[in-house]
Amino acid sequence: ALHPDDGDLLLYAAEVVSGTSHADMEQARQYCQQAEGHCSRTDWLQTQARLASMTGDRPTALACWRELAEMQPLSTNIHRSLALLLWETES
Repeated sequence: ALHPDDGDLLLYAAEVVSGTSHADMEQARQYCQQAEGHCSRTDWLQTQARLASMTGDRPTALACWRELAEMQPLSTNIHRSLALLLWETES
């Protein structure tokens, strides 16, 4: 079993598991939820946004990217991801 208080390890596990198959996506989401509060907020939001995008949960992905954009207003990667998601959602 993973270390329940090692948020970075849980986020890494979520990223790895999410890339294996759609059947493992629920496990990836569980790892991400477990990591909340045990890692940096920005790392958690980025993982949560990616998982939400992969599963078609655009409202959650948008909320995460918007919060990230407020936290890191100079990050071009965050703004690019947010703009792309807005374009996909609103076009």
